[in-house]
Amino acid sequence: MKKKLLLFLLVGSLALNLGFLAVYAKKYFQTPPPNAAACPLNASMDHLYTFLGLSGEQLQRIESIAHDFHMRIGEISGQIIEKRNSLLREFEKDVTDRAAIDAIHRDIAVLQSQMQELVVAHLIEMKTIMTPEQRDKFFASMERNFALQDFSFPCQRRE
Repeated sequence: MKKKLLLFLLVGSLALNLGFLAVYAKKYFQTPPPNAAACPLNASMDHLYTFLGLSGEQLQRIESIAHDFHMRIGEISGQIIEKRNSLLREFEKDVTDRAAIDAIHRDIAVLQSQMQELVVAHLIEMKTIMTPEQRDKFFASMERNFALQDFSFPCQRRE
């Protein structure tokens, strides 16, 4: 009886571990890498560098501009988060100050526009580093990543 119970527990434990491993493997292999859609050429995207077949010189040039780009994007993102928090604090107040809300909204719009300008300039600069074949692969990859994203609001999603 004791051996049967031990065997049953061992088999149950093994099945449970295999189940967790299968779920993890499924999520790992089906989930796109983090930030891949946001910025396909960031430092954590070594597999894209390999996929594009970048030369050593190209990689050096990309790394030299990517650091500054990501630092600046991070700064603007932080400012946007601060402004959003300020906006929420305004909405939480008992008396709504529409002028203050409009001012914060304008500030956020300016920061978002600055971010988009940085992204456009960065993509143009990246494009000059790549060969025509690499550019084709790169933009096809971006298009696939964009297709995977759901930009709709939750109330607009249809399933």
